[in-house]
Amino acid sequence: MPLKGSLSQLGESYNAAKKQFLSLERKFERDHEYRDLYRDFVNEYRRLGHMTKVSDPSASQFSFYLPHHGVLKLSSSTTKLRTVFNASAKTTSGCSLNDLLMVGPTIQCELISILLRFRKFQYVLAADIEKMYRMVWIDPSQRCLLRILWRDSPDGDIEVYELNTVTYGTSTAAFLATRCLYQLGIEVEEVSPLVANTIKNHFYVDDVLTGGDTIEDTLSLANELCKVLKGGGFLLRKWVSNEPSILKEIESADNNGVVDIGCMENNKTLGMRWNGEGDNFFFSVGNQSNSKVTKRIVLSEISQIFDPLGLLSCCVILVKTFLRDLWLEKLDWDDALSQQLYTRYLQIRNDLRFLNNLKIDRKVICKNAKLVELHVFSDASSYALGSCVYIRTIDNHGNIFVKLLCGKSKVAPLKVQTVPRLELMAAVFAARLCEKVRQSMEIEFNGITFWTDSTIVLGWINTSPHLLQVFVANRVNSIQELTNIENWKHVRTQDNPADCVSRGVKPQELLEFEMYWSGPDWLREPIESWPEPLVVSRSNELPELKRVVFANTSTLDTEL
Repeated sequence: MPLKGSLSQLGESYNAAKKQFLSLERKFERDHEYRDLYRDFVNEYRRLGHMTKVSDPSASQFSFYLPHHGVLKLSSSTTKLRTVFNASAKTTSGCSLNDLLMVGPTIQCELISILLRFRKFQYVLAADIEKMYRMVWIDPSQRCLLRILWRDSPDGDIEVYELNTVTYGTSTAAFLATRCLYQLGIEVEEVSPLVANTIKNHFYVDDVLTGGDTIEDTLSLANELCKVLKGGGFLLRKWVSNEPSILKEIESADNNGVVDIGCMENNKTLGMRWNGEGDNFFFSVGNQSNSKVTKRIVLSEISQIFDPLGLLSCCVILVKTFLRDLWLEKLDWDDALSQQLYTRYLQIRNDLRFLNNLKIDRKVICKNAKLVELHVFSDASSYALGSCVYIRTIDNHGNIFVKLLCGKSKVAPLKVQTVPRLELMAAVFAARLCEKVRQSMEIEFNGITFWTDSTIVLGWINTSPHLLQVFVANRVNSIQELTNIENWKHVRTQDNPADCVSRGVKPQELLEFEMYWSGPDWLREPIESWPEPLVVSRSNELPELKRVVFANTSTLDTEL
């Protein structure tokens, strides 16, 4: 575990850990099911060699005792109880173990990048690594920093154990586990580049989301991935796929008996729910019945909507603007909302339940695609900024398919800006989102087109930044660095799906909003059928141009 401070800063921690443990035993007396699950967890730790009894605790110069408690999750198909080790507990010196540990950098790709790649495959696989953190061993010299107290019965003596593996609750845990996994990818790069790429770019913590364009390729990848990970002590389980024949093959393969085919009706994929059988994403919004609505309750309920791809951007923007208005009220966490905000929130909460009826196709690329394009729309209002990215594919028979790939929304700044400035900010927004898509998808796109309904923005983009005032020049410069200005086109407002993101759409309206999910009708037609493009010329009448002042000087040579 990488340290950023001296262990001499640690004070005494045994008594605080003992106090927590005695409190835990009192809870065992009240809840026998909780007690039995906890004992099973500890016994498994001992059986697997993940913790070891310490015969002489005083032999180590420095030590840290981790207070621990359990969190029940009875809905889980594998781990009903997760024990939490508190490495942030303060010692008598006021310093905790986490205060001395380095967090480490993020090793894996961003969540949005992994989900974007997940949408491009014809056949997909999802699985997770069993007990990932506990498959990584801690250096024996540092195990004295991971001590816990335990006894099987209140009648026995309290014993000291040391945890031998990476422990959740320590600030280095995520880095150590993901870095070890990443190392496997590095080591097999030459012999199996596809598996190496999967390990390095298709894992989010212990979850893998990957696939292929044929059943044979996908199955081969699964078997190779299992083999490589098993060599490093990591075992994949809870397999889910959109192709039943792939699952049958994996189920019968020799994967040490740990393959667990997940329930096809309700698989949560990295915070989004994915139905493998129907191969679609869906969201689950529960019913709430709090009589008193406070800022704390609002945030708790809204946090259920986890939409990393921004597929619900046009609905979520209604929630974001409500949160902004709530913050402007400067309420304390447990103050009741004003009547106006309360009524508005109840309406939002009731409307969000319509999202339970929404199903979104995972796959965005057609079979045997001969052409793959990106079309990026942006728009803004005084209310919000929005962008939508669509992927347009054409198969061997000339059939055209258009799917919403991702989106993003942002509340307009409180400082009042002109609408053209907001439209320009949305264009920057779109350019950055497109760059994220381009870097993430691992696809060579046949074309990328940006669409805006603002002729002023198009004029600015086609103007050299040095001719523009600072606010506009900086943003135009960003757009010109990220995109080719020849790829920016004009779209009519009624054909711009980003318009609904900038203004907001109620969930019940979103279900049948075809233009949002598939773009304007003409995008599904051959390019010859598209509306005649509007030619935007550079104009000296554009707003926000720098004033150019000419000064003539002359020298008069006279003799006095």
